[in-house]
Amino acid sequence: MMARPDSPRFTQLIEYCVAPVCQERLAHALLQGCQALRQAHQGLLEANVQASDDGRRVLQCLQWRSRAEGVTGAEFFSGTDFCQMLLQHRSSSVRFASYESLDVLCTPTAAQFCGESAFGACGA
Repeated sequence: MMARPDSPRFTQLIEYCVAPVCQERLAHALLQGCQALRQAHQGLLEANVQASDDGRRVLQCLQWRSRAEGVTGAEFFSGTDFCQMLLQHRSSSVRFASYESLDVLCTPTAAQFCGESAFGACGA
């Protein structure tokens, strides 16, 4: 299946593997990084950080207005600060993946749960 040329969103997923004792601190650092990224790049629509039940993984999801804006925002991950954060929180591996939306389905039920995110209205 091909993404539409006018694809409404571009998503980056970054999975971090950590020791369970480091999961909460890494998640907090990633949330702070998301806030800085949002201030620097208006194309970032939504960001969230999720922690696995087993304490060994953290998933960061970034949704961008377009692929071009996501690529520009990804420069954040090539910097020294990002590498220092990985070392500080003892991340044993990092896996990057990116996806273009084929379409977006927004239902009234989903909208009620979405509400306001840390960055404004979800999907705005």
